[in-house]
Amino acid sequence: MLLNGKAYKVLNLDNLNSLISLEEWLKDNLSLYPDDEKISDNHLKTFLEYIKYNAKEQRIEEKREWFDQIDGLVKRIEER
Repeated sequence: MLLNGKAYKVLNLDNLNSLISLEEWLKDNLSLYPDDEKISDNHLKTFLEYIKYNAKEQRIEEKREWFDQIDGLVKRIEER
């Protein structure tokens, strides 16, 4: 997304369909992880908590769906 001449990365609800799609989005949009490196469960959980915290302050359509999706992913991480 381009806003005021600056590029921003956009996370969509579709990117939270699974831990795999979240990990792919993170690798594609952040330069923290090489493509061949697995993102640790601890880091994934931290990212999800950060997204949820920031989503609380944003005007997001279907906010409840975002929270449910994030909570589901966190639960999957904890069950691994």
